[in-house]
Amino acid sequence: MALAACGGSDEPKGPGYTPIPDKQLFAQIAAIPGVTTVSLSYRDEFGNSNDYVGEIRVDPAADAAVVLDHAFAILRQGRWRASMSLFAVQNERYDPQPGNGLPPESPPTPIPDQ
Repeated sequence: MALAACGGSDEPKGPGYTPIPDKQLFAQIAAIPGVTTVSLSYRDEFGNSNDYVGEIRVDPAADAAVVLDHAFAILRQGRWRASMSLFAVQNERYDPQPGNGLPPESPPTPIPDQ
């Protein structure tokens, strides 16, 4: 499963606002229960300014939407008015890729408790 979401903020900057360093934010996201790996970065370039981007791989037993929501809450502690473009991925939910031309079950068969 892949969930994608974007977010940002237009609220005025409060006095004394000090953003949490990116490295610390990314470590907090990696520590969210259910996260298996993270690949996150901050971009500030033409066309992609002031933007956190990346992918969060989520254990099949975890709720990817909850993990993604938690990651957004953590990133809101970072750079002022930064946008967020993240994906939470659970490839195991849809593997293996059959390549046989047949449509998959809808919805996918739940993953049994391990």
